[in-house]
Amino acid sequence: MNNAYYIAANSMMSQEKVFSTISGNIANINTNGYKKTSVSFSDLMYSFQQTASSSEYSIGSGITVNGYNKDFQYGNLKETGSNLDIAFEKEGFLTLADGDERYYTRGGNFTLSATGEGYFISNNDGFFLLDSEGNRVQISQEERDFEIDSNGLMSFKNSDRIVNLAITSFENPEKLQPFGNNLYIAGLELKENTQTADIILRQGFVEQSNVDIATEMTDLIQAQRLYQMNSKILQVMDEISGMANRLRK
Repeated sequence: MNNAYYIAANSMMSQEKVFSTISGNIANINTNGYKKTSVSFSDLMYSFQQTASSSEYSIGSGITVNGYNKDFQYGNLKETGSNLDIAFEKEGFLTLADGDERYYTRGGNFTLSATGEGYFISNNDGFFLLDSEGNRVQISQEERDFEIDSNGLMSFKNSDRIVNLAITSFENPEKLQPFGNNLYIAGLELKENTQTADIILRQGFVEQSNVDIATEMTDLIQAQRLYQMNSKILQVMDEISGMANRLRK
């Protein structure tokens, strides 16, 4: 009987994490570049029992959350007209830096951070956009009018200078570690692919969230039903336990 308590309680705690994840997805439905998060589960330990005839059967202990996964399905592109907005049609990441740390992003709304000699291009958190040599992208006052082609080459209306943005891709982007604010960190097991022939970058666009509200609501209803079912199991087991205690008296 105690096993039923544990199974139902574990399931309820797991569904609470599903609620939290779905709430985060819905809250970020209008966040540019946001990638949907989902929850994955695994079985807890099984115990093996024997019947009177010596046949063996197993009893599970329920489920638990074993991880969170990012869905890197591409979002729709929305035109903004700003030369500081960058997005990818399909695969691809831009490289940002904060000190010696490297971060990856699908793009978004960049800004100009003033310096004594012009401007750095950075995201809203102050992380700097890098070029293919690993240097911060810096432009002068005269170079504020620029274009970025589909291969990530920056050209300037009032300058002959060319800047090649640091663009990369990953064979298994779902293994990237979310850092927050649409930034990701690559672990040691992930190798960058700097061959960008198939990558198409779009200036003046932002990638919208890939969260689908209908799917999230369906998943939420399913999680609520599972939570309610396991809550009912706990209630029934409590009633059975109470009856058993009264019979002993």
